[in-house]
Parts: sequence; C-alpha cells; structure tokens
Amino acid sequence: MTTKPLLPGTCSIEPNDNKSLPIGTITAVREFLGKLGLDEYFDGIKSGGSPLSPLVSALISYRLTENFSIQGCGRWLSSQEVRKELGIRAEVSGRMLNRAVERVGENMENALVRLRDSLFSLYDLEHTDVNADTTSVALYSKRTDIFEFGYSRDKRPDLRQVNIGVAELRDPINIPFHLTVEKGNTADPVTFLRLVDDIMNELRDGSMFVFDAGGDSKNITDAIAGKGMRYITRKKLDTSDDEWISKFRKENVCYKDDDGAVYSQTRTFESSGRTTYLFFSEKLYKDKMNILDGMAQRCVEDAKDVIKRKKDGTLRISRTVIKRLRNPLISLNVGIQSKPLGSDEDSFHYVREHLSNGREGFFKLECSEKMTSADVLKIYRRRDSV
Repeated sequence: MTTKPLLPGTCSIEPNDNKSLPIGTITAVREFLGKLGLDEYFDGIKSGGSPLSPLVSALISYRLTENFSIQGCGRWLSSQEVRKELGIRAEVSGRMLNRAVERVGENMENALVRLRDSLFSLYDLEHTDVNADTTSVALYSKRTDIFEFGYSRDKRPDLRQVNIGVAELRDPINIPFHLTVEKGNTADPVTFLRLVDDIMNELRDGSMFVFDAGGDSKNITDAIAGKGMRYITRKKLDTSDDEWISKFRKENVCYKDDDGAVYSQTRTFESSGRTTYLFFSEKLYKDKMNILDGMAQRCVEDAKDVIKRKKDGTLRISRTVIKRLRNPLISLNVGIQSKPLGSDEDSFHYVREHLSNGREGFFKLECSEKMTSADVLKIYRRRDSV
C-alpha cells in the first residue's frame, strides 16, 4: 500500500491581491441610516460637493470594524473597492473626513432629534424608560473651548477632557438614543440636568429615569417629578444615615445568589409617596472590608518603618510623613508620635477600627413612588448597561 503525499494546505499561504471588506457591516450601516432618515438629513446639511451621508456611513462602518483614527479611515478609503461598496466615487482626503466630522458635530443636536423621532415612530416600543449616566474622556488633541481639566474617570488628571452624558432606553430595549457633550470641568448634576431637559418632552407620560448618585440633585428629581415622570437614583450615604444604619436588622431578604444576600429596609413619605431604601449587601461588605484590611496593613507597615527610622536616626521622607514645602515663605514642622499598641495584630485592629465609618456594605436608593425593594434593586442594577 502506497501513501500519496497530500497537497499543501493552509500552512503554505502565499500573498495575493485579494482584499477583505466588511460588506455586512457596511450594508447594515447604510440600511439603518436610511431607515432612520439620517442619510437624507446629513445630505441636506451640505449644499455642495460630495454628499455627506456616504462619508458618515464610511466613518461608522470603519469604527465598527477597525476602530482606529480618522486618519486610519482615510487610508481605508484609499481603496477603490471600499469606496465603491460605500457609494463614494471620488477619492477622499483626510481633510474631507475631518470636515465631515465637524459638520456632524455642528448639527449633532438636530441629528439626535431626528434619530429619536424616527426611533419612536418606527418601532412599537414597550416603554420609554431611560437609563442615564455620565463619564469623561481624556484627550491628547489640541485645546478647544470645551477641553478642560476636571475629575478624570480615565485616571489621567494630567490631561484635559470632555464630559459626556448618555441616555439609553431601559431593558429589554437597551438602545442608546441621546448624547450630550459638556466642558471637562462641568459638574455631574449640570450634565444630568441638561440630559433630562433634552429628552423629557419626547418620552411617554409616566416614563422612568434611572441614574446613579451623580444625578442625585433636587433640581433634577423635581424636574422629573414635575413632568409626571418617575425616577430611581442612588443616594450618597452621610452622617444623617448613621442612626438608621445602627438600627438596621437583617430580616427582609430582597435578593440572594452565590455571593450572598442583600437585605433592605424602607421609609416612605406618605405625602408624596417618595421612598428611600437602605440596603445591606454581604458581597459589598466583604469587598469593602478587604479594601479596608489592605489599607490597615499598609498603615501598620508604614508606622513600623517610621518608628525604625526614628530610632536609628535615618528618618527623612516616608509615605506617612508630609514633605517639607519648598517655599521660602512657608515653614512647616512635622512631629511624629507613635502609639504603643504591642503586637502587629493589635495595631492592625486599632487602625481598621479607626478607618471604618460603619457604612461598609450599605447603599441607599430612592424612588419617586413606593415599589418593592426587590423591584427597585433589580431595575437599578440593570442600569449598568448604559
């Protein structure tokens, strides 16, 4: 029996001139731009030259597949085959793409109004309840009027940023339908208020807004309630909640899984129906205590380091010592006194007790109407999709 050698397979790939195109993505983008009436809108805001909608289709398709810069999209469009698939006849320069982005940005508010009008009229939506959230994006670009230093979610306080507010239709729809862009130093309540004002009149009566503590402002909740709508928001815990926390009893279980149970207590204002919910999560408690343990252990190690350096005369700069200000107009003296607590374990428990505020594991939600704790928690947890 003779064995014939097999023909070379995929192990012997040779380069050729074939090109891969995301035809499905391009087709879907063009179809939905047309279905939502955005192709007609974008072409209408540009009077001369090449129509704008094919360039918008190109930018969106490229971001959904390659996700590089506008310059990268320009290189992608240097291919005649790609341009043909997108319905672009002439060559596209980087300047044309940048100008297209500028035009879209200048007309973003009207484009989003068109998007919402089409979305609400084309589809028989189950509801128009909204998840809302804010974030920031750090920028390397040249400075403009809206690029400012602010609280950085990207952990890049050295860079200027813009703040963004986003709204999506709540589950099971989960379609994002509005966006606001604010200066990088804009406070969250200001961004939330604008977001709510932009879309509130387009939602059905009784619609619900779900947002975190960044939107917990009386101006925002009053504006929502004043329009006959509802809200669920997270409230920041403060000293006024400590008495409630001290009397909390783990009796009403509203949620349970492999990570532990979540217990709740409620308080309702009878005049308005507004209800606050205090929750205790076993998983959140464990996570917070693990963080606290790490902080306490570092404090013990730092204290031991300072005491050692103090004894042998080598104390200069430690993480627990304030650096002397290098300013001839300011003189700062630092004194160090350790607490004799015996063992490291005693020191650890002492530090952990002083670092704890007694609120570990607790969080508070508020709803404009009385609902069950389980329903409120379920709705709030699902807002993470935004």
